[in-house]
Amino acid sequence: MRKKKSKKGKSLRNRLIAGGQPACFYCGLPFGNFILPKHSPGAAKSRRFACITLEHLVARSLGGETTKENCVLAHQWCNNAAANMALPDKLLLKETLSKNNGVPPWWPVLQKIIEKQSV
Repeated sequence: MRKKKSKKGKSLRNRLIAGGQPACFYCGLPFGNFILPKHSPGAAKSRRFACITLEHLVARSLGGETTKENCVLAHQWCNNAAANMALPDKLLLKETLSKNNGVPPWWPVLQKIIEKQSV
């Protein structure tokens, strides 16, 4: 069962977007660059994969709070890759993903999904 997003979390996410964090905390790529045109094959999945999520640097499951100091924006898949890691592991993940030559780690997976749908 999925947890409902808290109003506080949604509001903070919107403030971070409005505040100008232009790129994913982990891979460093701007948001929205990998969203396919609305009616193309795989568009719905690409929108889900590329959506902007609120990432807790200290995971809520580890006692982290939903505060501006503890939260950043990330692509959904980059956020999922971090899961419940401790902060030092998340920083190592950030370093690894940002060296990926401008291609997010989830892009090859999305391409395979699109290829299957267009066949």
